Amino acid sequence: MYTITIIEDEKQIREYVKTIVSRTFKSLNIDYDILTFASAEDFIGRNNKQPIHLLLLDIELPEMNGIELAQQLAQNTSQIPIIFLTSFEGYMSDAFGINVHRYILKDELERRLPNELTTLVNTHINQRFIRFKVPDTTIRIEANRILYIEQLGRNPYLYLIDGERIKLSTSTLKSVFSELSDKRFLRTNNHIIVNMNHIYSFSSTKVKLHQISRYFEISRRNRNYIIEQYETYLIEGSIL
Repeated sequence: MYTITIIEDEKQIREYVKTIVSRTFKSLNIDYDILTFASAEDFIGRNNKQPIHLLLLDIELPEMNGIELAQQLAQNTSQIPIIFLTSFEGYMSDAFGINVHRYILKDELERRLPNELTTLVNTHINQRFIRFKVPDTTIRIEANRILYIEQLGRNPYLYLIDGERIKLSTSTLKSVFSELSDKRFLRTNNHIIVNMNHIYSFSSTKVKLHQISRYFEISRRNRNYIIEQYETYLIEGSIL
């Protein structure tokens, strides 16, 4: 059962989003449950604490707004993917790095939300596999198991969400990146490729991922391009 939570203070929009979500999950033939709340406070005080797989969150909520709620969830180590809903583009920079999967303007809901929901299902349920060459063989790894890839000495290494480290046969990080057709991966500097699905915080100088305390520096020379790529990822999504 895939549980989707919608937090939106305007009833008409809340029901509209619910209709789109229901229609999309029926078309994907996936069992689902939809929970709706009119405020962040109602969500926090809910009696039903069942696991949530996706949060559709209005930014312009009364009292505690959507970004404040997302920040609180992040402090509690929550990794619920969030799709922010808003009427204004200006909030995007505030939404950076709090496990935001995507950022959708409300007047684009009908056009964009079904595609983003399908992307999430493909990412978190079906899981795309990527092939990597390792000494003496080739392995297949679920793309979303990869936290980051780092060049150490003469070889790149995969770092997975379960803590496993895998040495690759490919000689350079540049070669690995050129072979990655998956748009969820971002090269932040000459030594690091990160999986944007696992970004916990993102600034103009560094990136932090979930599950690890380490920060990764963003290349000064390519800073504007890297920020632009992350913004594009938030708006358009990865191509699966």
